[in-house]
Amino acid sequence: MDHYFRDPSMFVPTDIILIILLTFSGNVWIYRTYGEWQDDSKDAPDYCNATLYWYAFWITTVTYIIMGTTCFCICCAGIVTAMVSGDGNK
Repeated sequence: MDHYFRDPSMFVPTDIILIILLTFSGNVWIYRTYGEWQDDSKDAPDYCNATLYWYAFWITTVTYIIMGTTCFCICCAGIVTAMVSGDGNK
C-alpha cells in the first residue's frame, strides 16, 4: 500500500510532458482530418464514426474557447484592478 503514497512532486514533470504530447497529438488527429473522413462504409480506410468525431471535435473546441475566455477575463480583471488601485500613479 505504501507505493500509492509516494511524493507526487516527482511525477509532475512527466505528467506535464505527457499531457502536452497527448494534447498536440489529439489536435493533429482531430483538426487534420476535418472534412476528410467518411462514415458511410466501415471498410473504408478513412472511416470514422460521425458521432465520435463530432464529439471529440466540439469538446476540444469548446475547451479552447473556455480557456481563452477565462484567460481574457483574468487579464481584464488584472488590468481593471491595477487601474482602480492607483498604486503606480504617484
